[in-house]
Amino acid sequence: MENLTALNDTPPTPNPTHALYRHNLLQRARMLRQGPRIETIRKSLIGDLADFVAESGFDRQPELHVVADFVHQLSDYREESISFFPSIYLVRAQADFHPLSMIAPGAERIMLRTVSLSDDAAATILKDSAALATRGWSILVELDSATTTAKYGIFRSEQLPFSLSSAELLADRDTPTGTALLIRNCSRNSVELISGNGAFLEFTLSSAKPTGISMASNICTLTEMASLSVPETIRTSFHSYYNRALSTIFQHCHGTIVGVLASNLLSVPLEYSDGVILETPVSIADAFRSLQESPTAVGLAHLSALEALLRGMIHCDGITLLANDGTIRAFRVFIKPSQEEQSQLQNFGPKGGARSRAYQLMKHRLGDTLKCAFFRSQDGKMECQVAQ
Repeated sequence: MENLTALNDTPPTPNPTHALYRHNLLQRARMLRQGPRIETIRKSLIGDLADFVAESGFDRQPELHVVADFVHQLSDYREESISFFPSIYLVRAQADFHPLSMIAPGAERIMLRTVSLSDDAAATILKDSAALATRGWSILVELDSATTTAKYGIFRSEQLPFSLSSAELLADRDTPTGTALLIRNCSRNSVELISGNGAFLEFTLSSAKPTGISMASNICTLTEMASLSVPETIRTSFHSYYNRALSTIFQHCHGTIVGVLASNLLSVPLEYSDGVILETPVSIADAFRSLQESPTAVGLAHLSALEALLRGMIHCDGITLLANDGTIRAFRVFIKPSQEEQSQLQNFGPKGGARSRAYQLMKHRLGDTLKCAFFRSQDGKMECQVAQ
């Protein structure tokens, strides 16, 4: 009994679990009163953009924030579930020089409104102009050096197929610092900036793993290979045109593979026969040359029709096969590895999806017959490999 009484008289030991529980409740209540922590991509965007934009001459704080807003919104700009891919030219005129005189001489301009460079300036400009900036039109934003306002509208950034575009002129010619900056969507979730001094910067706002090579460079490699055997008299201008046409097509496709065959092949090789093989190759290069030699409405319509045809083929499932003489050879092509190729492909790591596996096989077959393989995934990743 004495032991039992002594045990009952001992004061209870404090329970630390109860104290910790009360502490957590108080801390959670405090956090709820303060509100949740919210992070956006805007802060990191501005940090990465600051140096590039400043070196381009657009170093005023309102201009930097507008550029950051454009980059963020262009990565996947939509209206009513429809995607748009406008190019935006920020320009600042000087007393005796307007940038358009160099990058778009004589181009038609349609100015819309004036806007203050406030937090919603980029959204306002895109809402009014994005749907208009198609088929050779681009958005023009004229900054006022004396104020924090800008006039905006659209202008003809592309003229005839065989003429250089404003983007090419901006990249190739040194416009005075602080007078011109191009912001454009390369593909879904990827935005490219080009400054007047020829500098490039690309942002990829997706989960796709960076390849170290810009999307514009990959498309340029493809079009170089696809025009390698085009007659020398038109090769440079045709490559420029082909690059613009394919860039626009790839912006809108959900994913694709394009191969480039050697032009001396009389027929599509047997390993690519599971598809729609064109009995007579469709020559985009011939249509381009005819238009360049004799610019007519009929010639322009014919070239535009072939562009639409190529767009439809690339949007189909399977592989589109071009040749390096500027022709289309086949589309909806499906390939399978041989037993020997299957064993070799095991060393390439994770298999991925069907398109990824087909591209790995295409890269394995690069050589005398297949000169180039181009891949674009659904999330916007691009890759291009050429035969050594």
